[in-house]
Amino acid sequence: MSRAEALEYLQKGLRRGFVSERLCGEWPQNVWAVSDAGVPLEAQFENRETGTYHGYPLCGSDPLAKEILSRWEAL
Repeated sequence: MSRAEALEYLQKGLRRGFVSERLCGEWPQNVWAVSDAGVPLEAQFENRETGTYHGYPLCGSDPLAKEILSRWEAL
């Protein structure tokens, strides 16, 4: 996945409100989204000064992955 694609998914997750309640300063600790291929993604906050995240796909057997997919599809 390119950086541009990753940024697009991060922005989609933010716009849909798929963020953790836990904040690091003004940044949510986690942001979730679902790729166009139906893969649940998680981004974890990485750097407070730059506001950067590290993202990765969630394992399909992870209960959180199933919850993200279910809620994403409901919107």
